[in-house]
Amino acid sequence: MTDGLSPEALRVHDALRARKELPDAVVAAEAGVPVERVRALLTDLEITGLAVRGEEGWRRA
Repeated sequence: MTDGLSPEALRVHDALRARKELPDAVVAAEAGVPVERVRALLTDLEITGLAVRGEEGWRRA
């Protein structure tokens, strides 16, 4: 499922947890990607079904 992701998007996806929601700033810090870019990538990951936005942040789909 992640084969077509860019290196940045893959790092963001890898920073997500399966069950625990993380704020975008935490995902950015763990992925080493600027938070503004992470927000865009998380939206893309959500559209492709690889991430889910919850009340407390983001997690893997």
